[in-house]
Amino acid sequence: MKIGVELTYGFGDCLFGIPSIKAISEEYNCKVDVATQAQCADAFANLSFVNKVIHIANMWDGINHFTKNSYSQAYQLTPQTKFEQYKAKDSNFSLIDASKHIARDYGVEVKCQRPIIELTVQEQRDADEFIQRLPKTKPIIAIESYAKSGQTWADMSAIMAIVDKWRDRASIIWCSHIPAPDGALNMANYSRRTIIGMLHACDCFYNVGSGFFCASLTQQNQPKKNVSLWQDHYYRYIGRLAELGWQNITWVQNIVELEAELHSYDGHF
Repeated sequence: MKIGVELTYGFGDCLFGIPSIKAISEEYNCKVDVATQAQCADAFANLSFVNKVIHIANMWDGINHFTKNSYSQAYQLTPQTKFEQYKAKDSNFSLIDASKHIARDYGVEVKCQRPIIELTVQEQRDADEFIQRLPKTKPIIAIESYAKSGQTWADMSAIMAIVDKWRDRASIIWCSHIPAPDGALNMANYSRRTIIGMLHACDCFYNVGSGFFCASLTQQNQPKKNVSLWQDHYYRYIGRLAELGWQNITWVQNIVELEAELHSYDGHF
């Protein structure tokens, strides 16, 4: 039996959808093929319930591939395909729940929604070795510094205010594809997945609500504290995450609140 799932759009969207893939795999007692775009492919690496990852150019290309190749079942789990429909019925509907509800529409129940990522042994070893080389006398800070994401209010001046606060007081892991500023650690030689493997060792993770934030909600990669620099008028994460009780998150919704948050620290956690 060949089962295919299309799940794409953003890295974080895929992490939230992976529990639905796991549920489908368990439903049929077999591994599934996953179709996704290049920017999301690493989300599915090393998953024990995924047979292979098929690269697609556009949304729905995966479903077309499964149909042409006579798959027994094909599932479209990309949250954006139905999020607006769900939200039209409930203005407080959270994007977090989209893949779960899509799976339910297909007749598959998802028991646990927590995002899933399975690092390889080498990826986790590289992450741990990096952390072990950092000074033991300093806290470890991570900054998801891709400004702007779809949710954040923060621009680079806000991100740099965080860097300036911790430049001489902490080791700063720079989670971004743009070059690290002075005072932050250059992570260019490490993959996104390896950097995710470092988050559990961080005393604080400042995020803009993009893929690294979603990865920080996985069971094994939670930092001690998460500070989210974004507003939640549309995707409705705040209330839903509070209900799920996944993470100690401080929501900072403007520059004034960020300055107060930074001022509250004396250099220690």
